[in-house]
Amino acid sequence: MEDQNPYDVDVVFVMDSTASMGRYIQDVKEHISEMAEDIVDEFRNCTGRVGFVGYRDFTEGDKRLEILDMTNKTSEFVDFVDKIRAYAGGDVPEDVLGGLNQALDLSWKAKNRIIFHIGTIPIMLVLLLLVWFFQLRYIFTNLSDIIEHKFIFYGNIR
Repeated sequence: MEDQNPYDVDVVFVMDSTASMGRYIQDVKEHISEMAEDIVDEFRNCTGRVGFVGYRDFTEGDKRLEILDMTNKTSEFVDFVDKIRAYAGGDVPEDVLGGLNQALDLSWKAKNRIIFHIGTIPIMLVLLLLVWFFQLRYIFTNLSDIIEHKFIFYGNIR
């Protein structure tokens, strides 16, 4: 990691994939795909990699988490995200922390590491837990700002 480009970046999108996201999910999927392509394509002098974790209710078995490890192939990312479907939910709490935990277990390499959490639950408690546990610095806004690429969440995950 010593000789790594200081501008390399790893970005993971962690998304609620339950039915409560139904009316937002297509729009979100389109925009995170655009963001992933921008990250990889626009920064030609560094490596940009993206990953994805979709989470659902605890009761969803093998569909509770849908995971794509870090990749610099935007077509792989876009194809994976396009297959995500919103379903389940409404009865049991979503496994938000399980999704975030899985994101932390991906193959992070870059010094610059970003997690975008997209969901319909109040996220303040989750963010405060992450900030406390991982000493992340953050600024966040609402879902419409995420869709407009204005969401900022930055820090260094140890």
